[in-house]
Amino acid sequence: MGKYDVPAEIDHALMTANQTKLHYIGFSMGTSMFWVMCATRPEYNEKIKLMTALAPVVFINNMVGFPRLIAPLESIVFVSTEILIMFVSYNEFECDNIK
Repeated sequence: MGKYDVPAEIDHALMTANQTKLHYIGFSMGTSMFWVMCATRPEYNEKIKLMTALAPVVFINNMVGFPRLIAPLESIVFVSTEILIMFVSYNEFECDNIK
């Protein structure tokens, strides 16, 4: 599915919308299919603006090395990212109102 179906869907969506890149949102198995596509069909990496993985089918229990060390910091990174997004959104809102 990741090698043939996802690339076909991407090509169809790009052709229908007359665009060169798209945003991909994968949920569960859709995230795995996307990563398979990226590994087996790397030419499709150029057609993706942003990939959002919702409920990815990945566990870090057996990981070793650096990813395993930073995994406990996930909640800190998440909160920091949310604060940054709110700050940037607030500043953009303020700048829009000044004009």
